[in-house]
Amino acid sequence: MSLRDKLKILYQLCDALCKLQIIDEQDENFGAIQCIACNTIHTRAGEAVYPLAVAYKHSGEKKYLVAALRLGDWLVSEQKEEGFWYETPEKWTGTTTFQLLSLSAAYLILKNKLSIKSQKLWRQAIARAANWLMSVMSETFANINYSATTSASLALSYKVLKRPEYLTKAKELAHLVVKKINEEGFIVGEGAIEDNQRTGIDLGYNLDMSLGTLALYSLITKDNFVKRKILKALKTHLLFVYPDGSIDDSWGSRSYKWTTYGSKTAHGCQMAFDLLADE
Repeated sequence: MSLRDKLKILYQLCDALCKLQIIDEQDENFGAIQCIACNTIHTRAGEAVYPLAVAYKHSGEKKYLVAALRLGDWLVSEQKEEGFWYETPEKWTGTTTFQLLSLSAAYLILKNKLSIKSQKLWRQAIARAANWLMSVMSETFANINYSATTSASLALSYKVLKRPEYLTKAKELAHLVVKKINEEGFIVGEGAIEDNQRTGIDLGYNLDMSLGTLALYSLITKDNFVKRKILKALKTHLLFVYPDGSIDDSWGSRSYKWTTYGSKTAHGCQMAFDLLADE
């Protein structure tokens, strides 16, 4: 698929999001995305700030810029003082790493379009989230894909704030995850905790979350050790991708969250394959 075709799909998806955005400035959730399925204001919808920023970067369309700025400002306003976001309507906080990933990546694109006030607020939000994640993230805090993603979100936070401790923690988490790749090439850690270690293998989360975010971490930090490990693991996971692109996660430890089309809670395998396609 050409870049032009990929961008066409991105614009279609972003246009749909723009139609769902709350644009009434008097609304307490001004800038948020309204869920038409359950009428909930999901904080995780705030992660769309990044694809909206990318859509603006490539198209120059003002509507994507406006939508991204409004959504980012709303996401920042929803952050708790400790640095995390609740995964509304629930109280899970681990998904803060995904919001940090998107907000940091979007900031790097939109910085010059943000007001001085918004620049400060976004940077403060990124710092609070990064600091909180540094204090809590481990394989016992959450399933292993969270540690993998946090390696990437902290690496991106470093690009924004230039705090070396973010890179130190990012490397620690990335190397923790690659050490959990077994002899067959699967990441272990999407199941129960036994003896303070995560057990269980889930092909879906490995492909759609862990391998992709570790690939991103390795490219940002030039950690070739991690990149080599991920490339080797991807060869194993490719065996479970059918010719039509669907993935068989029927045997995974978290297969209840998956169909052959993917999961509503993961980024997708394209992240890993696209980032490392030329390797």
